[in-house]
Amino acid sequence: MEALEQIATQTDPDLGFRLLLRIVEVLQLPLTEAQYTRYATLADRFHYGEHHLLFSVDHLVQRT
Repeated sequence: MEALEQIATQTDPDLGFRLLLRIVEVLQLPLTEAQYTRYATLADRFHYGEHHLLFSVDHLVQRT
């Protein structure tokens, strides 16, 4: 996680976010609705298409 943080803060925030999404997807980490909302906000800032985020991690959200 430290390396991911360094990538996002010192190299390229877009790359860091894409790597985070990939890690979450590969490890199948459960997400809260709040985390997903935050990811959606970041995805919008990076001009990702809605399908990119929905396809990669939407199925991991633990909805109540």
